[in-house]
Amino acid sequence: MSYVNKWRADAEKALRLGRNITQHKMMESRHTLHHWAKSSTSGVWFISLDGKSVDFLYAYQSIKLDRSGKQHKAAEAMAFNFTKDKEAGNPGRIVGVMRGVFFDHLLPNLKFVVTDFMYTPDGRDWFDAEYETAFGRGYRVYAIELTSKPPRVERITEKQFWELQPLYWGKDEAHQKYRFAIELP
Repeated sequence: MSYVNKWRADAEKALRLGRNITQHKMMESRHTLHHWAKSSTSGVWFISLDGKSVDFLYAYQSIKLDRSGKQHKAAEAMAFNFTKDKEAGNPGRIVGVMRGVFFDHLLPNLKFVVTDFMYTPDGRDWFDAEYETAFGRGYRVYAIELTSKPPRVERITEKQFWELQPLYWGKDEAHQKYRFAIELP
């Protein structure tokens, strides 16, 4: 949570100061999406219901998959909804925005995104939906093994993706050695 809270604090400071923030309309939501580029290699897409605090964020940071430059330049992304525990029907609740932020804003901007740095039970439904959508749209999907230097990046089929789930999904240290990524075609 310290990682998430740091991004939230940084985005709220940028929002308060009004620096380098752009606003974007979302097709599937009434909320305004904000983008703040912290640097040329990192930033955050976020929603603020009151214009002061961050209620939802999707942070990203560029990463190198190898030193040769032959592998894809990538960004690792992580989403967090701070309003998910509010009562259903509450107008301050944000639901159903992850797909739009990821596929309409984050991925087109970054081209190759390594999804989540920790696969948790809370994120499982979004994770499954995200990859169902990626395969359905014909995007390229990769399995990344972080145990080798440089990391091994392999394009995979939908069948391979589902077969790899037991190896890739979990919070323990063993599962943190694997990632999936989505690339625009």
